[in-house]
Amino acid sequence: MEIELLDVLTLDNNQEYIVGSIAKKDNNTYYCLLNKEINDDIIICQRKENDKLTEVNNHELIKTLLPEFYKSIKESHLLDEFLKNLPDFEENA
Repeated sequence: MEIELLDVLTLDNNQEYIVGSIAKKDNNTYYCLLNKEINDDIIICQRKENDKLTEVNNHELIKTLLPEFYKSIKESHLLDEFLKNLPDFEENA
């Protein structure tokens, strides 16, 4: 099963998460998952050989992944679309 940006995954905790970013490092694939309902529930997962997602708790590894996640978001142009569709707050002030 291929996991792509913006896919919605239901994890073992029965919560739905959006794939917000994807990073590859040292022949491993990592995902930044954002809970659809709880804004501050973010999980970093690694995809294992059996396609199972395993949560990453290694803070040093996560720090090295953050620039890769940012690069993934930037290259996807998702932020451009988001910003383009934001209302102009100055017009409404």
